[in-house]
Amino acid sequence: MDILVLTWYGLICGILSILSPNIRRMPFRFITGVAVGVVSALVLPLILAQFSA
Repeated sequence: MDILVLTWYGLICGILSILSPNIRRMPFRFITGVAVGVVSALVLPLILAQFSA
């Protein structure tokens, strides 16, 4: 996995999560969004490989 892709997914999800009103503190929202982005960037190629095989 390319580090640029991981960073891109992490930043986009982190920025989008800042807009979420359910989690009160902004730094925690950003960290949660970055974690979701990194996990999705790692899992997406595995899911796509399962469907294309």
